[in-house]
Order: sequence, then structure tokens, then C-alpha cells
Amino acid sequence: MDETRRFGHSMAQLMRMHAQANGWLEKHKVRRQINLTLRQQRRTEQAERVHHKVWTAQMIHRYQIAAQARYERWIDPRTTIEQHRRDDEAAARHIDDLRERIAGNTHLTEVERGIALDCLESARMWPYKKDRTPEMLARAPKVRGLDALRYRARLARETEWIQRRRIERDPAQRDLGTAERYGAQHQVSAVQLSESQHVGQEIARPTGELTVAQEDAIQKIRHAQISWNTAAPQASDFQRQQLAEQWREAGRAADQAGLSPQRINWEIQNAEQNSKYISEVSALCNGSITTWRTYSPTEAEATRWAAHNARTGDWLPDVQLKATIREHGKQAPLRLADGGIEHVTARTVEWARPEQATQQTQDRGNDELESLRQRHRLSIEHNADLADQNATLTQRLTALRAERDELVTERNRYKTERDESVQKLAQLTPAPDRLGSPERQAAEHRTAAAGESQHTNGNAFAGLSTNAFASTTNRKGMSR
Repeated sequence: MDETRRFGHSMAQLMRMHAQANGWLEKHKVRRQINLTLRQQRRTEQAERVHHKVWTAQMIHRYQIAAQARYERWIDPRTTIEQHRRDDEAAARHIDDLRERIAGNTHLTEVERGIALDCLESARMWPYKKDRTPEMLARAPKVRGLDALRYRARLARETEWIQRRRIERDPAQRDLGTAERYGAQHQVSAVQLSESQHVGQEIARPTGELTVAQEDAIQKIRHAQISWNTAAPQASDFQRQQLAEQWREAGRAADQAGLSPQRINWEIQNAEQNSKYISEVSALCNGSITTWRTYSPTEAEATRWAAHNARTGDWLPDVQLKATIREHGKQAPLRLADGGIEHVTARTVEWARPEQATQQTQDRGNDELESLRQRHRLSIEHNADLADQNATLTQRLTALRAERDELVTERNRYKTERDESVQKLAQLTPAPDRLGSPERQAAEHRTAAAGESQHTNGNAFAGLSTNAFASTTNRKGMSR
């Protein structure tokens, strides 16, 4: 059970507890729990919105890189006409797919989707213009007035264009109409509708994974069709109007969930076969009962749903559960489990256990396949990121090499000028005055030698004078 269902179940039970609370303290505790649940749900939704903003910005950035590469091929004279044609077709498919994804992303607001569509169109028209999608989406909450109205109008135009494109691409959608037409036109049974629109044709079971909203829409279609087949023949005009309104609601839910007309028509045609077994899980808490019901084509699928719902439900501690599985049109249950959460969960798991081994093998294979697909997508995105980094680094390396070559050229020029100046100065300076010349070195040696000889002669004369003076002094002393 997904987070939305968990939140809905929790809020329903909390609201019932608040209505049935007696004292002020008990109501205060319930209100506090409601506030905590709401804050947690808001945090979850905010994190989801941030993730989808980043994902949308990355998607537009990758498209801009592809548009730049396509523009390079377009101006390349070696590109043939056939390659141009294939490029144009691929580009049209690519941008149409991105428009549908952005316009149908309900995690973003209308203004944010309009901004993303504007940025996508800018990337298509000007591939080399700086991508400002993250900044534009970041300032989306501050957009007001005419700007917000313009973005909403852009989203409305794109949505209308997408609907026309779907009709042109799928003629069956023009014949069958949207899911709302199914509800409005259902004054006959599903078999009669199928015979009137597909004479002699058998619709194969659609394949593919379904979202939670699509599964809920399918359950509404089955319930509406079974109710119509059962009650319409003996119903009054007022009851028929109620059944028709129920069908319109199921049709609107299917249309909003994105179910294809083929899948809707298949569900209508095979409603009896797909609703052979009915699974019900009821929760009794503080005197109020809440029941969840689903229609299944096989008993094994019905038991798996009951086991999953009982095991993953966000139940309150003192809740009493009741799980039943019965055939359509019969009141006596084939399987029944009643009691506490652990007891009912254990019983429903036992019901699904015989089919669990095969289902686990299939689930394991599906998980491995999905893991491989996810790894493949991540590797493609990683390769694209590496290619972008490689291109950026290549550009930086080329720029650095060019700068290095300029510096080397300038250094060589300065070195040459220095050498020429030294040579010119050497030519203009006489040899005895030139630093490092042999003539100057010889003159310096001669000057040094002359200075040393004078110093030696002066020392010798001073010694002789001192000795003569000492001898005279001694003789005078002796004569005295």
C-alpha cells in the first residue's frame, strides 16, 4: 500500500477517534496526532516536489545538449538529406515526449509546469543559450499576477495540443472518446458496447505496469460495471441516473489516471471475468467500521491483495480486523479471518502462501529486470554526464594549451631581446672595462699583486727600524 493510501487510512481513523473522544485530554491527544501526521505528509510531499523539480531541470538540460549536437550536424556540409530527415523526426518525437511528461507531472504546480515548458521551448529555439531552468523553477513560488497567468495559459495550450495529438496518433481514441464518454454512454451493457464498436474483434489483455491511481481507477470501473449489470434491469429512472453518475465518476477517474481507451474498453468487456472474487478488509475501531474492497479475476490474486492489505495497513493498536474472500453473487465467504491485527495478518499470509513461491520467483525476476533497467538508465545518464565533463575538460585543456603557447612565445621573445642587448652592450664596452673579459681579469690580478708586494716591503722596513731602536737603547743603558 502506497503512502497516499496510508495517509488516507490514518487520517480517516484519526478523524473518527476525534469524533468519538469523550474528554478534552483525549481530543487534545488526537488533534496532536493529526497535526503530526499532516506535517509528516507535507514534508514527504515537499521532498517529492523538490525531486521532480531537479528531475525536470536535468531533463531539459539533456535535451539542450542533444539540440546542440543536432545543430552541429545540421551545419555540417557532410550530413546527408536522409540524416537530416532522421534528425528532424527524432527531435520531434523527443520534444513531444518531454512536453507530455512535463504537462502531466502533477507533482509540480501549474506555474512550475508552465515555466518548464517555456524553458524547453527556449532550449529548442536557442540551443546555445544558457540554461536557466533551475533558477526559474526556484523562483516559481514568487511568480504572481500576469506572469503566473501567462504560464498557466501556456500549460493549458500545451495540454490541449497534447490531447489533439493523441487523437491524431490513435484513431481509436476518436472513436471511443475519453473515459468520460464511457460513463455518459453506458445505458447498455459492456458486451453490447463492445459488439457495437468492435464487431468480430477480440481485445487482447493489455500489458504493462500500472500506477496506484490506475489500479484504483480500474477497481472503480469494475465496481461500476458490476453494479450496472446487476441493478440496471430492475432499476428506476432515478436509480439509473445514480448508476450513470457512478459511471461518469469512474470514467473521470480513469481519464485522470491516464488509462488508455483500449484498456478501459477491455475492462468493461471483461468486467464479469475480472470480478469473480471479491476481497474485503474491514477495520473496527471505537465503534466505527471502515471497509476496503477489491475485485479480482482469480482467488489467488484476491488472497494476495488481502494479505498485502492486512500486513501493510497503518492500523491503530486496538483495531479489530476482518478479512473475507467470497465469490461474486454469493454471501458465504470462501475464507474468513476475524480478530486482532497479528491473527488476521497471519491467517491472510497463510491463504496466499501456496501461490507465494511462484509469485516470489516472478517478483524476484521482475525486480532483477527492473534493477538491470535502472542500472542501464543510470549508466546512460552517467555516460552522458561523463561526456559533458569530458567536453568541458577538453575545452579547458585546449584553452590552457593555447595560453601556455602564448607564454612560451613571449618568454622566447624576451630571451632573444635580452641576448641581443647583452651582445650590443658587450660590443660597445671596451675589453678592459667589460665584466668577465680576460683583459679585465688580468688587470685585476696585476693590481692585486702590486698591492700585496707593497704591503710586504712596508712590514719589513718597520721591523728593521724597531730592531735598531732597541739596540741603541740597550747600549745607552750599559754605558750608564
